[in-house]
Amino acid sequence: LFRSAKAKQNGVCVLSIRQSAHLGRIGEWAEMAAEEGLVCFSFTNTHGGGVLVAPYGGRERRLSANPLGAGAPLADGGMLVMDFATSTIAEGKMKVARAKGEKVPEGCFVNADGELGTDPEEYYANPPGALLPFGGHKGYALSVFADILAGALSGAGCSKGDPRVANAMLAVFLDPKAFAGEEFYSQETEALVQRVKDCPTMQGVDEILLPGEPEERVYKARSESGIAIEEATWKRIADLALERNVAVPTV
Repeated sequence: LFRSAKAKQNGVCVLSIRQSAHLGRIGEWAEMAAEEGLVCFSFTNTHGGGVLVAPYGGRERRLSANPLGAGAPLADGGMLVMDFATSTIAEGKMKVARAKGEKVPEGCFVNADGELGTDPEEYYANPPGALLPFGGHKGYALSVFADILAGALSGAGCSKGDPRVANAMLAVFLDPKAFAGEEFYSQETEALVQRVKDCPTMQGVDEILLPGEPEERVYKARSESGIAIEEATWKRIADLALERNVAVPTV
């Protein structure tokens, strides 16, 4: 509410956060801004800790996953949402694949010898592997600037392998009314969405989806069917619950 009022009063609000513990799903903050009629863009890092990603061409961990987030309201009440790590794969997906005993696609990480791997056990070996930036040098560049904007500007610090892990963020919130005007903004975003959605598809593709649309559909589906948890993870949850004398729910 505070940033919304600031952005609507001044046309723009620039917010920096540090020592925030875990910020959770970055896309949720983008959704909140879009619901208020604001366009936003954010950069996040993990202070000096949480180092998981190798620089372009490297084989050791030097950077955080450094996610980017963005949100934009649409005239029909919907929104565009962007939320992704600057690494090819989020470590959470590596953990899920490891728990399931599955491989990950080649190009997601390198092992300690600098070779592309597909077995998550190589990533968690001793010495460990490193995630790779998405898009090669382009994702790497975005990751470096996320570290600078979220870490150096906020006072939280950039990636350097510290044991302390906390989230830091730099976010910009913009009110369309203070720029081109709400009417022009709505017309242009509506036309852009229509033009993108009307694009003929490649072979094997049924539909063009907008940023955030796949996640919205998954959310709706899981709201009805529940979230599938692999057996290894559920066992760890159940063991922890029993250790803490908490009743394990019946599935």
